[in-house]
Amino acid sequence: MIIFQVIIGFLTLSYPGGIAFSLLRRTPPPKVAASRSRVGLAVEFLDAAVMLLVAHTLLDWTSIPPLLWFIPVALLAAALVGAVLAWADLPVWRAGKPLRRTQVFTVLHVLVTVAIVVVVLA
Repeated sequence: MIIFQVIIGFLTLSYPGGIAFSLLRRTPPPKVAASRSRVGLAVEFLDAAVMLLVAHTLLDWTSIPPLLWFIPVALLAAALVGAVLAWADLPVWRAGKPLRRTQVFTVLHVLVTVAIVVVVLA
């Protein structure tokens, strides 16, 4: 059980941290490594928020100092600042990919994410 908590805790720290790092580094546009579109960026933030919700629900936070819960939330807030700065430079949909396929995969991704939230909260 402890290994499961360590893995969930590591993912909870690393995912928002990776988003924050890719958004706040000082490189020429596109600043975002994984998502080169506004829709992709919004989906990444949805994933990070759901990851924090899952971690909050599944982990025993009474045995962990409150600072460790604050770190991923602060990383996500820093990523949000970077997203605000990069938002104007990003297209709505990622260029070079078929639009219909991208839209279908985005809708499916959001539906699976909503299903995860329903299962975790049920």
